[in-house]
Amino acid sequence: MTDGIRGFNKRLRKARKAYELKYDCDLDLDVIAAKVAEVSGAKKRDTTTIGRWLKKSARPRTWEEAQALAEVLEVWAGWLMFGEGEMGRGISDIRAAGDISA
Repeated sequence: MTDGIRGFNKRLRKARKAYELKYDCDLDLDVIAAKVAEVSGAKKRDTTTIGRWLKKSARPRTWEEAQALAEVLEVWAGWLMFGEGEMGRGISDIRAAGDISA
């Protein structure tokens, strides 16, 4: 089941916050863009694109880019893109660190 762009954006914000809590850091848009490019081997996206992903107006254009984004944020790509399954990849162990709701 897919819940469209709005569901993706909400999960992306949740994954970003969880990552920041886990690593006690601020994950700014430029860092996300650079890491996704590094993992995917694609050209680095500008921060405006990453901002659109976070603010309900866009999502990655390719599955490869979505997988790279999920890998960077340490979540499952199916969960991030479609809300399928669990958030996963080590995030559950930090839920007690704080509220990671989006």
